[in-house]
Amino acid sequence: MRKWADTLIKMLLFSGFGLVSTSVLANTDKLTTCPARHFPGAETTLHTFDANQWPLKGWLVQAPNHRALHLANDPTNKKNSVVRFELRHGETLQTRTVNRPRTELYEQYRAPFHHPIQYQFRVFFPNEWHSDNVRALIAQWHATPDLHLGEVSRSPNLALDVHGDQLLIKLQTSSVAVNHDNRTQMQRKVLYRSEPIKKNQWYQMKVDVNWSWSSDGYVKVWIQHQQVVNYIGPTAYQDCFGPYFKMGIYRQDSPNTFVMYADDYQRKRL
Repeated sequence: MRKWADTLIKMLLFSGFGLVSTSVLANTDKLTTCPARHFPGAETTLHTFDANQWPLKGWLVQAPNHRALHLANDPTNKKNSVVRFELRHGETLQTRTVNRPRTELYEQYRAPFHHPIQYQFRVFFPNEWHSDNVRALIAQWHATPDLHLGEVSRSPNLALDVHGDQLLIKLQTSSVAVNHDNRTQMQRKVLYRSEPIKKNQWYQMKVDVNWSWSSDGYVKVWIQHQQVVNYIGPTAYQDCFGPYFKMGIYRQDSPNTFVMYADDYQRKRL
């Protein structure tokens, strides 16, 4: 009987019905069926956005006002449109769990576990980007909490964090399958710390990742076509649904205004 049940679960997993999460198999103490949810973007293996087409299909906005996130001219090519993010002192946004300074785009798509995926995008820091001694996330792959199991929130598994004039690439995972406080047994790693970033130039980012809470996980990162990260190990939490991508400005409070541009996002299965 047990062998038949295991076979049925595997059939459901790999037939595309999505009724049972792989986290169920990884944690026999939590034999929980994940809720059925649909996220836009799962139908295609390649997804891009062109900032000339606004609003962006499959993306949602978290911004305190219209000025904080809008379409603008490329600072280096007036014929090209890009997304402009601006965050001023005191501008915050209340989300389900926190009220923090932020202006971000986030993709509704949730990445699959145990399937390599690649992300590419460009970011530009103008003179209006201040090198304060504050934590400012410019991109993050945010985990999806299992709300039906009582999880309140999940910190991003992977983040690009500009602190002062350096870019840091950070990874967060946990061996706890259901984490009610988002703190218990968290493993945090700094995978890369850059030289001082240069303003008024585009930075090309490429990230190859296998989202997994097991040893088959990995993260590879290229900046300006030079590889800076080659990490092997856990990259995700044991959740029903994988991480979703966010870009923009999410930072600690500062008296200064921060401005950033982004363009040419691409996501594809490898």
